[in-house]
Amino acid sequence: MEKIKGYANYGVLAHEKQVIFTVETKHPHADVSEEVEMELPEGWSVAETEAGGLLIESPEGETWPADKIIDSWGDAPVLSWFDGVKSHRITLKWSK
Repeated sequence: MEKIKGYANYGVLAHEKQVIFTVETKHPHADVSEEVEMELPEGWSVAETEAGGLLIESPEGETWPADKIIDSWGDAPVLSWFDGVKSHRITLKWSK
């Protein structure tokens, strides 16, 4: 399983009691940000754009910019996307 680097951001305005997860950069309004590793589920992979940005590819071959599909839910990072019919969410394992 692939891992990606991200940030757990604390004290974000209007989300003070939640952990907000970001990829590639710290949240600009966080009081504290710490680097974390997030583990993608089996079959998901990471690629890089020519400009150096991260892409995440699903087992079905759909690709999203990492900062558009990684979200926060219940103090955990999640993959969150809409497939044109319904919304999907997969909770990721993470560690500091």
